[in-house]
Amino acid sequence: MNPDVKICKLLWLGVMAMFFQSGFAELATFEKNPDGFQLTDSIGNTLRFDDYPSRVVTLDSGIVEIFFALEAEDSLVGRTRFAEYPEGVAKIADIGGIIDPNFEKLTELAADLVLIGRMSANAELLARFAQL
Repeated sequence: MNPDVKICKLLWLGVMAMFFQSGFAELATFEKNPDGFQLTDSIGNTLRFDDYPSRVVTLDSGIVEIFFALEAEDSLVGRTRFAEYPEGVAKIADIGGIIDPNFEKLTELAADLVLIGRMSANAELLARFAQL
């Protein structure tokens, strides 16, 4: 499978996973255009990318499993410490948990995209992520 198509599917499935975990009827949107693409999350933040993210961190163990299921784990550079499955996940940098992420490690990893579940995040935590 073309890596760009794989990442696109991964992002969409990640967005869907966050949507279903949130319990809210709000859905993130994904739009491809000639200049790249943009992702608007369920709280209204719009992220613009020139290319598909190649360095992704997730603080949701379910999204880690999605990366592996799509054979896109090479794009995953950081994960929650609670992600223990599937085999091979231990090779990916542990950045802590949603309550106590290691922001220094996140900065070191230079992620293009950080995925967290909406129900896991609070305003203070989102503000800290926005500073990265």
